[in-house]
Amino acid sequence: MRGYTKQDIDFHREGYGDRFLPAVKVKVYNFPTADMVIDRFGCCESTAKKLVDWAWESQQEHFWNEGMDGKGEAHDSAEHHLGHGLTVHGEGRSSGWVVVNGLPDADEWDGVALQRWAMFEREVRAEVKYLCSWEAVEELIDMNKWAVDPCSIQGMVNTALDAIGAP
Repeated sequence: MRGYTKQDIDFHREGYGDRFLPAVKVKVYNFPTADMVIDRFGCCESTAKKLVDWAWESQQEHFWNEGMDGKGEAHDSAEHHLGHGLTVHGEGRSSGWVVVNGLPDADEWDGVALQRWAMFEREVRAEVKYLCSWEAVEELIDMNKWAVDPCSIQGMVNTALDAIGAP
């Protein structure tokens, strides 16, 4: 079995400049659908679409900048595996790349640095996979009680009762 090598590192251009930085591709091609939300929660289509949009925005926020310090899972993973003082941000039209600033040039990495990058890459990809899974989205919708269907009279009553803190 071949180990992780420098040739396995992806790079992405920083902005419109000439500088390429180590990066992890985190483009999402499959996210839970409104039909899945309707099947699970029994809400109307317009509510289901809103729930999917809210979940998408929430999961992005969690990944990129959820913490009180404005740093999310991507940054936390970089600090854990690669060290402190790094800048982590999204690049590409829809932030489909995690780019890390502040690392030595990848040509200078030794085996330890390379393995740290490989662990960071695996952790980031696993986190994105989980955040975009039905399991995570279902839990998010359920936990936040987003699926109370305002299309139904009972849904409106429940929402109003929750808003005033009624049991």
